Amino acid sequence: MLYVSQLTVEEFQRYIVAQDGDQDYESSGFVILVFPHGMAAMSAYSHCSCYGTWESINSGADAKFDWHGTLRELIQMAIDIADPIMPGRVADSGDYNYDHLCNVYKQVLEKYPLEAMMLRKE
Repeated sequence: MLYVSQLTVEEFQRYIVAQDGDQDYESSGFVILVFPHGMAAMSAYSHCSCYGTWESINSGADAKFDWHGTLRELIQMAIDIADPIMPGRVADSGDYNYDHLCNVYKQVLEKYPLEAMMLRKE
């Protein structure tokens, strides 16, 4: 399990590779981090304008990312548009955060195009 509290706010911000959320008072969305050792993490968030994404996700001592795994697994999830809570399932287009999820997945595929191409060929 990867707990948000294992990171400092500076590390959290440094490792963000994709984020998409509402730009209004009731902000919600997804954030994806990739760490130097090849691991990745993703979390949904929801907060008002008085809190940032870090504070929203890191609420409580046992706050954890919704999903964590390898960069390769993340890229495959982006290709499949997988549900981060149940990675073997395609995300439901009716979910209120579906557009945000698709946007962060698009950012991942744009950041790692060669890796995505190799996975699509397998």
